Formats: sequence, structure tokens, C-alpha cells
Amino acid sequence: MNLPHLAPPSLPHASARIPLFAAGVVLVQMAAAERFGIVRDELYHLACADHLAWGYVEHPPLSIALLAAWKAVAGEGLLALRIPGAMLSGATAILAALLAREMGGWRLAQALAAIAVGLMPGVLALGCFYSMGAVNIAIWLTAALIAARLLRGGSPRLWLLLGAVIGLGLLNKYSLALLPLSLAIGLLLSPQRRLLRDRWAWIGAAGATAVVLPNLAWQVGHAWPTLEFLRNARAGLLAGLPAAAFWKDAVLVMHPLAVPLALLGLAALLWGRRLRAFRPLGVTVVVSAVLVFLSRGNPCVMVAIWPLALTAGAVAGEGWISRHGRAARRFGGGAYALLLLVGGLTLAPVAIPLVPAKDLLVCQRILGVSPAAEGAGWLDASACPAPDSIGWRKFAGDVFAVVTGLSGADRDSCLLMAGDRGQAGALRYYAAGRGMPPVASGHNSFHLWGLPPGGPWRVVVAVGLDEEALRGIFEQVEFAGRHQGDPDGPIASDLPIYACRGWRVAPAEALGRLKRYI
Repeated sequence: MNLPHLAPPSLPHASARIPLFAAGVVLVQMAAAERFGIVRDELYHLACADHLAWGYVEHPPLSIALLAAWKAVAGEGLLALRIPGAMLSGATAILAALLAREMGGWRLAQALAAIAVGLMPGVLALGCFYSMGAVNIAIWLTAALIAARLLRGGSPRLWLLLGAVIGLGLLNKYSLALLPLSLAIGLLLSPQRRLLRDRWAWIGAAGATAVVLPNLAWQVGHAWPTLEFLRNARAGLLAGLPAAAFWKDAVLVMHPLAVPLALLGLAALLWGRRLRAFRPLGVTVVVSAVLVFLSRGNPCVMVAIWPLALTAGAVAGEGWISRHGRAARRFGGGAYALLLLVGGLTLAPVAIPLVPAKDLLVCQRILGVSPAAEGAGWLDASACPAPDSIGWRKFAGDVFAVVTGLSGADRDSCLLMAGDRGQAGALRYYAAGRGMPPVASGHNSFHLWGLPPGGPWRVVVAVGLDEEALRGIFEQVEFAGRHQGDPDGPIASDLPIYACRGWRVAPAEALGRLKRYI
């Protein structure tokens, strides 16, 4: 016999100050939006937005589809690119406060959660430019909010909404698979395992699967390029990642001053009485973190996981402080909130470009974090990518100067070929309105897109590619110029540019030889 559904207990009042704090986060992000140039990921994602598909070599399609829609409205200007990330940073603070409220937290808990999560260095860093990471954090918190309502007696039909959110999350980042897996383990280990027996849970799971099926079909149709990319990444960038470095970066993305709050939250979720209804969320945090670590995953994934623990810590901390009287609540809780606020703002220059990129790089080196530069590994989840913007315009200008120096016939039948996704993206971005040739590359999704129409070409201007490899493809390979990059920038400081003529092999085969998924 089915028992009648019981409505969940009423929620505490929402704090009216949280939207003001979130607006402040957005304003700070936007104030810094144009203090640094476009970065490698933005250059590449804009190129992806010109080739809408159900998948890409490194990532699924949702954030790219959102970028394409946003670009159609706002264009590709620097300020326009930074608006979505800033808005998501503010939304993250609001979602954290709502999750604290869902767990029974009043105004102090909501404020602590919003400050601790909204000023996480990882949240600020991922929100200061266009990144799928910012979308991922919002999706994790939204899913946790729905799961919390289910755990406290919400309508079983919420499984449909949770399935839709998880499906969309998987279309944004594959790492979101940690959430349903860890949540299912948490439910199985708790009395709330009965929720998994509800038919709506299985309908929700089927809905999530249906949402991701087009991407799975794309992966099959393209011979699983993402698996090849991940194998290469783990054999290269992450092969020597030590445990201490992983957990150091995992702490940095959260902020060291917030560690006590996260530990309190985990303890309260796993063993406390007040939050025992939400115990599966505590297991979700622990299992997800362990799986990321054991799989040699990117510490940046922890940016989406920690908010669950921080929010629970805010609720548990409010309960502990409240038991010691109004003075402890006002001064103890307020003092820690102020500490988190000041500490967050202190590390903010590492996460968002409040100082020029060169000064930011010095600050990051002093504090032991690194910018998100290609080939530097993934120990950079708490660091602003502003230094990764240094030199792209000059790089494109040096390549375009070679094109301009070609004869008329060669310039009219010319192709630009770049060694990696950032270089190819920069050439595409800065070529707009300048009448420059089309761009090709063998790196990641550029390889899947193949060669642009118009070939075979009389001359190929190649940059970032090995001269010997080029001589195996072309009859004539001539040195045509050199890019002298900034030593602090992401581009090689001494990069030769070649003018290549006479195809030894078919252009499509040439691109196949240059294929590189990493």
C-alpha cells in the first residue's frame, strides 16, 4: 500500500542580503573583465561555437551551444565573453545560500554559505572568463538543492527534475557523472535507500540517460575521441601528479580559511544528528573526492564538490553558535563570516585580475600557484588565467605579416595551419575583418573539423609545427618569419613560421598525420 506523501517541513526565512552579496560578486568580476585579454580556452571555445555538434574531443556540447547562442546576441567582444561567467559566480553564491536554507539554516548559515562558496578562489577563477567550469559548479549546486529537497520529504516527482539537471550537467562536463554515482552510493548506505525504490527515481534516471544519448551516439560515430584524449592526458600531463600536490590545489580552490567549515560540514553530514537526513550528500562529497584523486583527475573538479561540504558546515556552525547564546551568534558567527570575507578578498587577486597580468603572475608565483597555461599540468585550478592571455594578438599579427608578404596569387590561395588549439583559435579570432586565410589544425577538435573548403592551396603558412613533419608533407618548406613571444606568456618565445608549397600527400592525409589529441 502506498503511503500518502507528506509535505516537507517549512523552511527558514531567506536572507534578503544574499542577492546583494551576489550582485557584489558580479560587479567585482565585471570590473576586472577587461583587465586582461582573451585566453586560450575562450579562443578555442569560440572556434567550437562555429562548429556546433553533439560533442568535441575534450568536452560535451552544452557550454558551447550556450556560447553560440550568447555570441549570436552579444558578439565576440571581450566584455560580452565575460558576462556569463560573472553572472554564474553570483548565481553560485545564491545557490549555496538556498542549499543552506534547504538544510535548515537561517540567516547566519545562509550568509556563511554564500561568502564561503561565492569567494572560493576556484569559483572566482572559473567565473572571470567564459568556462564550462562555471556552468558545472552551478549545475552541481542545483542538483544538490533538488536532492536535499527529496531527502527532506519533497515530492518524488522531483526525481524528474533531478534527472533533467544531471543529464544537462553531463552534456556540460563528463565529470558530473561523479554526482549521480556518489549520490546513489550515499542513498544505498543510508535509510533513505527507499527513495531509490520509487518509480519516479527510475523515470528520472531514464530521462537523464535520454538527454545524454545524442552525445554518446556522437562519441560512437567518431570512434570515442574523448577516451583517446583522456588516455593521452593521463599519460602526459597528469602522469607524475603527486598526492600532496593534488590536495594542496584542492585546498587552494576552496580557500585555506574555509577548511574548518568544510571539515565541520562533513562531520555534521556523516555523523551529526541535525543533518542526518542529508547524510547521502556527505557521502557524495567523500566518494567524489576520493574518485577524483584515485583516477588522477583534475583538482579543478573539486571546485564543484566542496560547496556541498561548506554549505553543510555553515548550517552546523550556526547551530553550534546558537546554542551559546545571542552574543556568540552575533560576534562569533559574524567574526568568522568577516574572516571568510577578508580572506576571500585577500586571495581574490590570485583568482581574478585585480592587478595587471604581469603583476598577477608574480603574485601567483609567490603564493605557489600557477596560471592555466598549456602543458603546465592541471595544478592551477585556483589561479586566474589572465597570464594565459599574454601575447595572442602579437602572435596572430606576426603570422598575418607573413601572409601579407606573399604574392597576390599565393595570398589568394593560402591556408593557415597551426600546431595547437590556442594558436588556431587566435588566428581565427584576430583574422575577423582582416581578409586573412582560413585556419586548420590537427589538434583536438580542429582535427575533427577537417580542412576548410577551397583547397588544395598554393601555399600553407604553418606555425607551431615541426619542420621535419612539414617536410614530409610539402615539397618546399621555407622559413618565412618568427614569432618572438613574451617569456611570461603561454606561447613559445621563439616560434618559426614557415611558408610551405607543393603537396607531397593529399591535404586530408596531411591533416591526419598532424592529428594530436591531448
